[in-house]
Amino acid sequence: MKHCLFSDTDVSNNELLEDFYQFISLPDRDVFEKGFTDFSSVGLEDLLDALDAHECRTKVNGENFKAGLVEIAHKEMIQMSMYVCDCWRDILKGLSISTENLTDVYSTLIPSNRKVVQMLQIPESLNAQTNEVSKYLKRYVRELD
Repeated sequence: MKHCLFSDTDVSNNELLEDFYQFISLPDRDVFEKGFTDFSSVGLEDLLDALDAHECRTKVNGENFKAGLVEIAHKEMIQMSMYVCDCWRDILKGLSISTENLTDVYSTLIPSNRKVVQMLQIPESLNAQTNEVSKYLKRYVRELD
């Protein structure tokens, strides 16, 4: 969205990797972060599975892993979405939105316990038993990590 709204934005490798880590699955993120900090400590089978899932066709080693990871992140985060971005760019350019506003919009989309409890639609006309169950459900959701 940043690129689509503000086409002159450049993304640093660190920012790209941070966004990529939020985009991929937790097991892949753990493997990539571990390999990024200490390549020799990563299990080869886990690394190969994660790289294969992201269609990496380069033979990686300790010397080229960081560059390869940045390349994968660039492909998945920027290149794959460029067609959609190009289609929407002219439509979205008319919006007067700042980067701070865009950040605020995305932060409101992050789920929290409070937001989930507010979304629960429990009818008012419940008997005592189901009303008690709904209280426990709300309590359970509020106490989740």
